[in-house]
Amino acid sequence: MAMAWQLGLSLLAIFALFGIAWWLRLGGETRIGGVEEAKVLAREADDGFDPAEGVLARDGLSALVRARDGRLAVIKVHGARYAARTIRHDQIRVSADGTLSVDSGDRRYGAVRLQLAEAAPAWLIAPNGVD
Repeated sequence: MAMAWQLGLSLLAIFALFGIAWWLRLGGETRIGGVEEAKVLAREADDGFDPAEGVLARDGLSALVRARDGRLAVIKVHGARYAARTIRHDQIRVSADGTLSVDSGDRRYGAVRLQLAEAAPAWLIAPNGVD
C-alpha cells in the first residue's frame, strides 16, 4: 500500500513539473520568427550591424542577413537560443536546388545549411548587389 502511494505521488510530481514547464514555455522548439526577427538578432549580435535585408530558411532554424554596408551575418538556432556570426560573401555556396551552404570559419559554430522557400536573392548571387 505504501508503494502505491509513493508511485502515485511520484507521478503527481512529474505531472506538476510538466505543467510548470509548459506554463513557462520551456522546452519548445525555437525558431526564427521571420526576416524581421533575424534582422533584430543580427543587430543584437553586432552593435555596428545595420540590417538591410535577409532570407530565412524554410524550417526557420537559420537565416542570412545583409547589412547596409554589405556585410553578412548568419544566424542559427542553438538549443533554446540563437547564435550569430558575421561572414564574408565567399563563405556562401548556392547549389542548383537553392540550398545555401555557409562555412562559418568557426569550428565550434560549424557549417550552416539554409533551404530557401524562394530563389536566392540577387544580393546573395552578386556580392556587390543593390542596397
